[in-house]
Amino acid sequence: MRHYRKVDPDRYLLQRQGIYYYWRRIPAVVAGIDSRGRLVRMSLKTDDLAEARAKRDALEAADNDYWQALILDEDEAKARLRYKAAARRAEALGFSYRTSSELASGSLAELIKHVLAIPPAGAPPEVEAAVLGREDRPRDSWWQAYEIYKNEIKKEELAKKSPGQLKRWENTRKAAISNFLKLVGEKPIADTTRNDGVALHKYWLGRVVPDDKTKKRYSPNSANKQIGILGNIYSEYFKRQQEDRKNPFSDLSFKERGGQKRKPFASEWIQSAILAPGALAGMNDEGRGITLAQVETGCRPGELCNIVPEDILLDAEVPHIHVRARTDPGDTRDIKTEQSDRRIPLVGVALEVFKRHPKGFPRYKDKEDSYSAMANKYLKENGLRPSRQHTVYSFRHSFEDRMLEGGIDLELREVLMGHKLERPLYGEKGTLQFRQKVLSAIALEFDPAIV
Repeated sequence: MRHYRKVDPDRYLLQRQGIYYYWRRIPAVVAGIDSRGRLVRMSLKTDDLAEARAKRDALEAADNDYWQALILDEDEAKARLRYKAAARRAEALGFSYRTSSELASGSLAELIKHVLAIPPAGAPPEVEAAVLGREDRPRDSWWQAYEIYKNEIKKEELAKKSPGQLKRWENTRKAAISNFLKLVGEKPIADTTRNDGVALHKYWLGRVVPDDKTKKRYSPNSANKQIGILGNIYSEYFKRQQEDRKNPFSDLSFKERGGQKRKPFASEWIQSAILAPGALAGMNDEGRGITLAQVETGCRPGELCNIVPEDILLDAEVPHIHVRARTDPGDTRDIKTEQSDRRIPLVGVALEVFKRHPKGFPRYKDKEDSYSAMANKYLKENGLRPSRQHTVYSFRHSFEDRMLEGGIDLELREVLMGHKLERPLYGEKGTLQFRQKVLSAIALEFDPAIV
C-alpha cells in the first residue's frame, strides 16, 4: 500500500506579535551560492492566516524556481526561472511584475510605488530584483508560448479530455501555429505585429475567395478557427505574463456565408430510405447501431461513440441513456458544453439498438472521426443522402425538426438537444416518464430486424 506524506498547510509560516513571516531554511545544495545566508526571512505584513498562506505559496514557488536556476547550467533556462521567481515575489509583495524598462517608461507614480516598497535599510537582491524589475522577460518563441499555454494555462481544462480529444485539440493548434510561422517566419511571440495578423488574414482571404476559380474554396469557418486559435494563445499567454497588449489578431475574422450548412433529413427520407430493410446492412454492427440510435436520440455522433455501459440504463423504470463527462482516472471524457449533460429516454429504434449493444460501441470509443468517415462514405456510396449537405450529423438536425413539428416545448427541445438556454433553467423540464411519452409520440416505425 502506498503512503502519502501529508503536506503541512502552515509550512514556512512563523507568527510573531500577531504578524506572519515567511521563514525557510535554504537547502544545502545551494547554501553556498544563495546570498541570503542560511535562512530566508520575510514579513508577510498580515495577521490573516489565509492571506499569509497565499503569499507563502507565491514565495515558496519563487524560491523553488530561484534555487533551480542557481544549479542549472543552461543560460536560457536559468534566465527563465529567475524571471518566474521575480514575478512570483512581486506578486507576493502585492505588485504586478514590471521590468525596469517598463517601469522607466511608465507613470512616475507607479515607479515611486515600487521604490518605496524597498525598506530603508535595504532588501535582499532577490527582493529588489522583483520590485525593480531587474529580470528581463523571457523571449519565448511561439512554440515555447504554446507549451506554457498547454501545460500551465489550459492544464486543468485539458485534464478532462480523453486521449483522442486531447490529440485533436493539440493537432488543431499546432497546425494553426505551423501555418502562421511558415507565412511570417520563426519569431518570438512578443515580436508578433499587427502586420503579421493582417498578412495571415490576406493569406486566408486568398483561400476563402481564391482568384483562380478552379482552386478549392475554404470555408470562412476554417479561416476563423485558425485565426481565433492564434489570438487566444496570444492573449492568454500575455495575460499570464501580466502584460496588457493589443492583440494583433483582433477583428480579423471572416463573415460566415450561407449555403453550405448541413441539412436535416426529412422524416419521410429516414423512414423510406435509412430505416428500410437492408439499407444499412453493409455497415459493421456498431457503426449501424450508432447511426440508427441518432435517429431517436438526436445525439452528436461522438456522444454515442463514447457512451459507456454505466450510462446505458436499460433496467431503469424509463430506459434511457445519460450523456455526461467522465472524470474516472484512465477514462476521462469532456463534453461540449455544461448543458450537454442530459438524460434521453430510449424509444423506437434507439431502444432496440441499445438492447443489442448494452455495453455501447467500444469499436469507436474515442474514435468518432473514424465512425463519421465510415458512415458518411457509406451513405454516399449507397445513395442514402439526398444532397452533399446531408451527413450523419443531419440526423441530429432531423430529430430537432421532428420535436418542433411534434409540438414539444422549446425549452424541453433545448434540454434534449443539449443546447445552451438563453435564460436560467428552472425545474427539470419534465420527468423521464414525460419525456418518454412525448418522444414516443414522434418515433418513426421500423422493423427490428434492421438493427
